[in-house]
Amino acid sequence: MTKADSGLVNIWRLALTNGPNETCLLTLLEPAERQRAERYRNSVARRNFLFCRATLRLLLAEQLHITTDALRLVTDDHGKPHLADALPDISFNVSHSYDLALIALAKGHAIGVDVEAGHPSRPNEAIARRCFAPEEFARWRALPETERIPAFYALWTRKEAFAKAVGRGIAIGLERIVFGRESELIAVPPDCATPGDWLVQDLDVGNGYSAAVALSNPGGRVTVKDFAGLG
Repeated sequence: MTKADSGLVNIWRLALTNGPNETCLLTLLEPAERQRAERYRNSVARRNFLFCRATLRLLLAEQLHITTDALRLVTDDHGKPHLADALPDISFNVSHSYDLALIALAKGHAIGVDVEAGHPSRPNEAIARRCFAPEEFARWRALPETERIPAFYALWTRKEAFAKAVGRGIAIGLERIVFGRESELIAVPPDCATPGDWLVQDLDVGNGYSAAVALSNPGGRVTVKDFAGLG
């Protein structure tokens, strides 16, 4: 990313079933990241972490024109990873659901991305009542039953993407991030600037998935591409 690209958001789509073996992935990680991988008891969750983190490191190294060995990532108090050193102002975010992951990179602006696979059996109404603003819940509840599941995930991913961009996750109070009838952002928590300071955009990432990106630059431009592979 050059200075002229400061409004550009690049999002890579990863098919988690197509990555290399774990031995290859481990070579791209820091010791602390390898230790974290070892703590996973579920083999699928471990492999997904390895693939996402290895790919993230490759993409960051390419953008910064350094080797992956020179990258150090640290996690803040809210669990969000950041570049540890005084490197160019690049922000990033990662999300995955089942066999699909998204990695988003931006320069000079906070970014968050979320992807979710729809689950008909998920207790959507209980979660919606708790996490949607009253007007959002009323609109969602008034939809025909066949439309509620995709509408739930569309709104959920917008809220999650914004919360991740701010860096506080769902602790921010998802019901305080409010979208209008046309999916426009109309209210945010008082310490998050104003709705007009943000871009929140739905992403088309494939059938069966909902996804969204949030950027602290209302004039941002978003591109989605498939990750070409690790080698």
